[in-house]
Amino acid sequence: MKAFVVSVVIVGVLAACNGDGATSVAAQAELAQHEAIWHQRDFHSYTFDFVQQQFGMTENLHVTVHADTVASVIDNDTGMPPTVPVHAPTIDELFGDANGAITNKALSVSLEFDDQLGYLTLYAVSAKVSTPAGPYSAKVSNLAAIE
Repeated sequence: MKAFVVSVVIVGVLAACNGDGATSVAAQAELAQHEAIWHQRDFHSYTFDFVQQQFGMTENLHVTVHADTVASVIDNDTGMPPTVPVHAPTIDELFGDANGAITNKALSVSLEFDDQLGYLTLYAVSAKVSTPAGPYSAKVSNLAAIE
């Protein structure tokens, strides 16, 4: 089953230039549309692979969610739980993070979605000015419902 990807690129400069936040409003509408698709699913327990890049480090994780709560996190590189605490979000948490980032005029945000289930497949954020933290990105793949 091939997922089609819809991309939304929010260019903060454009929103700042037109002064009305049209880009942010369009991105929020696109995000809300896909979140509504996600909420129509008939399962609340699922697994997915989650690659997160932040602070110059990459975490490659397999996340298991039961009843909309993260139940376990495994490092895909070792097959073991991570040796240091990591935050692995649910898909719902990713939607919340993305919504907050879209409304922040200091950030540029890039989003991609799975058209069939609506979940975010890419969530990337960078500050319009250079920061020590650098950019952040999260990729979701191999999402599967748990029976």
